[in-house]
Amino acid sequence: MKKTNEYPYLEFNKDIHSDKQPVIKGTRVTVEDILNYIAVGWDIKRVSDELELDEDAIKDALRFASNVLLTIPGKSNIQKY
Repeated sequence: MKKTNEYPYLEFNKDIHSDKQPVIKGTRVTVEDILNYIAVGWDIKRVSDELELDEDAIKDALRFASNVLLTIPGKSNIQKY
């Protein structure tokens, strides 16, 4: 199990997602799951309440996803959060 220092609430766990997708530490909830809930209109509080997650963990997942977008060629003018 590999933990990320920049994202203290996330980890890569090969037993859950073959080390390809970060999950909220101690859960099976992926960053993609969080993005999907936000995309259908849930706010951070609702995601937190429904999934019983710390709001900071959700913010960590959103920050991770945002920063991954910075790796797309041609998007270097976007500020890292």
